[in-house]
Amino acid sequence: MEEIKLTFASNIKYLIKMRIMSAQNIAKIVDKGENVVYKWAQGKREPTFGDVIKLARFLNISVDELGTGDISKTIKK
Repeated sequence: MEEIKLTFASNIKYLIKMRIMSAQNIAKIVDKGENVVYKWAQGKREPTFGDVIKLARFLNISVDELGTGDISKTIKK
């Protein structure tokens, strides 16, 4: 489970760093505060499964890919 949390955190960091999405945009999609998104990116907090589903649907990728894959291979700026 820790590996999934770290992979998800890495994928959130990638989205923000590459300016594909801002933390504010991610927060709006999942109806959370920006601070929650930053905590996900730092691996300090885990998203709910519902949040992962919302974000994956928006990005048009699978939940599995968002949680366990390297989205930098499929989502480019």
